[in-house]
Amino acid sequence: MIRLKNILIEQDSKAPQDNMIDIKGSAPYYTAVYRHQGKNYKIEFEDYELMDQVDDYAWSGELLGVDQEGGEWAVMCQAITLGGGDYDWEVDWDTVQYQGTPKPKNEMRLKDLMPEQIKTTNDYDIMINYVEYDTNFRNSTLTFKEELTLEPYIVEEIIEQINDEVESENIKNPETGEYQYDITRILDGNIKFDCYIDTESGQIDLTITYSDEGMLEDVDINDQFIADKYGITEMGIAERL
Repeated sequence: MIRLKNILIEQDSKAPQDNMIDIKGSAPYYTAVYRHQGKNYKIEFEDYELMDQVDDYAWSGELLGVDQEGGEWAVMCQAITLGGGDYDWEVDWDTVQYQGTPKPKNEMRLKDLMPEQIKTTNDYDIMINYVEYDTNFRNSTLTFKEELTLEPYIVEEIIEQINDEVESENIKNPETGEYQYDITRILDGNIKFDCYIDTESGQIDLTITYSDEGMLEDVDINDQFIADKYGITEMGIAERL
């Protein structure tokens, strides 16, 4: 079963300053009413930019919004990893700033682009870091001397190799033909592929899990906020594999 996660965390928001009249929505997407230079602006915060990684668990950046007149706004935020692909968003509403009105741009709309110009999940290589698997007698990690791209035929070869290695531990007595161990060596649980996708905004870490028979069991994106910027989804990866 593919576990699809929602990074939006529902929360009640209170306006911390006199100029902020109202805040509604779920982080990191908000609708705010802000009074600026004697006029009320309704700002739709529908984008964000994570600029600096503070530590292993947090990124700092900005929520980006547009008002009813096309003016652009920004407010400082921080995204904190909760685990399992979920994030907690902290927004400092005291830092709201008007960015001005953007100049007209001669840009093609998405629907005007040719299909080969639109990037999808399939346009990014999924690279394998290592593979973890458990048996009823030990836990193992399989590493590789060269970079490997996660492709169905490569997965099939790796899982076949793991099954062969586990079975090779079942040593038989040459005279009786019986196994020398009291417990037959078998795989215990699924096989986990630790992988990553390189993007312009950073590396997306993900875990892809298969059964010992090579059936896809789970896709788990660990850096969902980066994946969202590039349209990379767990379902899209699952369909690709």
